[in-house]
Amino acid sequence: DSDLLDFAMLVADRLLAGFEDRDHGGFFFTANDHEKLVHRPKPLADDASPSGNGVAVEALRELAVLSGELRFHDAAERALAASLGALAQSPYAHVGLLEGLSTHFEPSEQLVIRATADDAQAWLGSAFSRYVPGRSVYVVPPDATGLPAGLADKPGRTGGVVAYRCRAGACDPPVEAPGQLV
Repeated sequence: DSDLLDFAMLVADRLLAGFEDRDHGGFFFTANDHEKLVHRPKPLADDASPSGNGVAVEALRELAVLSGELRFHDAAERALAASLGALAQSPYAHVGLLEGLSTHFEPSEQLVIRATADDAQAWLGSAFSRYVPGRSVYVVPPDATGLPAGLADKPGRTGGVVAYRCRAGACDPPVEAPGQLV
């Protein structure tokens, strides 16, 4: 849904404008316009829930792939660079950021299936027939318009289904049969 993607980009822009530490990387717990504090925390470690920095890195990296906007990728890279000392000192306390670091070295796979909702069912069955860590699957109607660069460069086919397997910004040739996704 392009409305949801637009909303995600709006939230990410607010994150970058209001919470990013532009000098040292990472994201503060409070916004730039928050009242002045004695200490402005930038939590890196996970608690009962993942750290905001870990979640931000994952979300920004995926959003960079979908939107084609390098600014999201660059912000995720800066956050990872800022966390390297903490990761080295106590990796088990920073699992969320470690996941982001692992996708930095081994980018996850994205499948973009250009199909109607009905036509996509067989393709989704094939896409999920085996576990691929970190894989994201997106179904985009073949006639969708107004897509961001990361999706617009993967055209649909009139009266047919086509899928693209991508990793680290590079895509394999498009496939036209569900079995080719495995």
